[in-house]
Amino acid sequence: MRYVCLVLLLAAPVVASEPLREIRYRTSADNSKQPAMFYSPQSDTPVPLLVALHTWSGNYKQTYHAACAKWCQENGWAYIHPDFRGPNKRPQATGSDLVVKDIISAVDYAKANAKIDPARIYLVGTSGGGYTALLMAGRAPEIWAGVSAWVPISDLRAWHAQCKKAGRKYHTDIAASCGGPPGTSTAVDGEYTKRSPLTFLSRAKGLALDINAGIHDGHKGSVPISHSLLAFNEVAAARHRIREADIRHFVDKQAVPPALVKPIEDATYGRKRPLFRRTSGKARVTIFEGGHELVAPAALAWLEKQRRTAPATQPPTPTTGVRLFILSGQSNMAGLDPNVSFTPTVKKAYAREEVIVVKDAQGGRPIVRWYTGNPKNPGPLYVRMMKNVRKATAGKKIKSVVFVWMQGESDAIGKGGTAAAYEKNLKGLIQQLRDDLKRPDTHVVIGRICDWRKTDGVRIVRKAQVDVAEADPLVACVDTDSVDRPKGNVHYTKKGYAQMGKLFADKAIELLKPSTPARPVRPVVPPPPPKPRTDAQRAAGKLKMAKAYLNSGRTDKGLALLAEIIKTFPDTNAARHAKQELKKLRSSP
Repeated sequence: MRYVCLVLLLAAPVVASEPLREIRYRTSADNSKQPAMFYSPQSDTPVPLLVALHTWSGNYKQTYHAACAKWCQENGWAYIHPDFRGPNKRPQATGSDLVVKDIISAVDYAKANAKIDPARIYLVGTSGGGYTALLMAGRAPEIWAGVSAWVPISDLRAWHAQCKKAGRKYHTDIAASCGGPPGTSTAVDGEYTKRSPLTFLSRAKGLALDINAGIHDGHKGSVPISHSLLAFNEVAAARHRIREADIRHFVDKQAVPPALVKPIEDATYGRKRPLFRRTSGKARVTIFEGGHELVAPAALAWLEKQRRTAPATQPPTPTTGVRLFILSGQSNMAGLDPNVSFTPTVKKAYAREEVIVVKDAQGGRPIVRWYTGNPKNPGPLYVRMMKNVRKATAGKKIKSVVFVWMQGESDAIGKGGTAAAYEKNLKGLIQQLRDDLKRPDTHVVIGRICDWRKTDGVRIVRKAQVDVAEADPLVACVDTDSVDRPKGNVHYTKKGYAQMGKLFADKAIELLKPSTPARPVRPVVPPPPPKPRTDAQRAAGKLKMAKAYLNSGRTDKGLALLAEIIKTFPDTNAARHAKQELKKLRSSP
C-alpha cells in the first residue's frame, strides 16, 4: 500500500528522555518473547501511553508512525510499537488470538517498565494497523481511553472480494491467513468471521472511538471507505447509523451525499479538511479530503482529550437473571460429577449471581439420539434434557446460557450413526438448542473426545468438533487428551473427571467474558433430515458386521447374520457375497 502521513507537530514542551529503543517482552499468547520499539519518559508521575500499530505489510521496525513517536517524546508520553506477528500474510498474524494477546502483553510490559496512567492508555493504527485497532477496540475495550483507527479494514470477507476484483495482491495475504478464500469450508469461513472487527465491534459501544477515511480511498488507495462507515454503524445508536444508499454514494461518487453536506471546522486536519462527520455517543467517523493516509496531528489532538472513566471501587450490584449451564453428552459426561469442580468454579466466578447447572447425560448413545435432523421431532435424549432445563428455570429470567457437550465416542466407532455426519449433526444440535431457548447468544463448550483409538472414525469426529468451534465465535473446543485416564481407555479416572470439570468451567467463564463476541453469529441452517438407508446399504452394513464376527471367532453370530442377509435382502450384492461366505465356510475342514 502507498501511504501519505501529514506531519504537523503540535507545539509542546520538550521532556528529557531516553531514546526510542528495541525491546523484547514476554507475551501471554504462547510465552514467547516478542519484539517492539519502546520509549518511556523520565517522570515521577504517571504518564499517558500510546500504542501504535504497524500497517498491513509492516512490522515493529516500520517508521510510518514516526510522527506519533516523536510527538510522544516531546510531550512526555510513553510509546510502544509492537510487532504482533509481523505482516498480515500468515495464520499467526492477521487478527489472530496471538495478535490480540501480543498487544495486551505489550501494554502490560509498558506498565511494568514505566509509570503509566491507566486512565490514559491510547491506541492508534493506519490501514492494516487501523484494522487491528478496530479489532482491539472490540476484543479488549476495557483497556483503552481512546482508539483512533485510520483507513481501516473492518470486514475481511468483503475486502478479499474487493482486492481480488481490483487485482490487488492483498486477497492472497488474506487467504493465506484464513486457510483459503471465503467459501472453502466452514472452518475457513469461521476464520474470516473471527478475524474481522465487525464481529466484535458491538463490544466497543461506550468506548471513545475515532474512525477516519479519505474520500478517495478505494480508488486511489486500497480500502473502500465503506469499511469505516460500516464499522461506525456497529457502535452507533440506530438513529445515527449511515444508510446503505448513502454509503454507496460515498464509495461510488467519491463525494458526500448532498443531504449530508455540512460545514465542519477542524484545523487539526490541515489541508486534509473534513468533508463529513457523524458522532454517536463517544464514537465518531470522519471522511476527509484525502486518500489512504493518516493525519497524525488530528489523531493525536483527539486522543489527547480522551480519558477512561475509572472502574467503580465497590463490588458491582447483582444483575438480574440467572447464569444457566447445561451439561450433556454420553458416558464421559455421565461420569463427570459437576459438584466436584465444575459447579464450584462457576459459582465462585459469579458469586453475586444465581447459577443453575443442569446435567443430563447417558452413556453409549450417538448424537442422533439428541439431533435427528428434524427440529419438530428431536431425539429422546434432547427431549429429556430440555424437560429438565425447563423445570430448573421455570419462572426465572435467564441472563446467559452455556451448553457444555461431551459426546462423540459412539459416532466415532459407527454406533447408531456415522462419523462423517457428525459435524453437520453437531451444528444442527447447537442451532436447535439456540432456537428452542430463543437465545441465539448461547455459548457452547465442546469437549473433544480423546484419541483412545487410532481409527479414521475417531480422527473424523475429533476434527469435526474442532471445525465446529472454529466456525462459530460463540463456540470453543476443550482438548481432553491431557486429562488423566488409564492408557488405552476411553473413560477417565476420578481425578480426570475433576480436571475435566474445571477445564469446562474455565472455558465457559472465558466465553462469557466481555472480550468475547456478544454479537450473535448468523444462524446455521440445520441440515436436512437424513435420507433413509436403502436395502443395499443396510445389507452391506450387516455383511461388514458378520465378517467382523467371523474374523473374531464369534462364528455363531456371524452365521446368523449371513442367513438374515440372504433371507431379508435377497436381491442385493451383499446377499450374493453372504452366500459365497457360507459356501467357503461349509467347504473348509
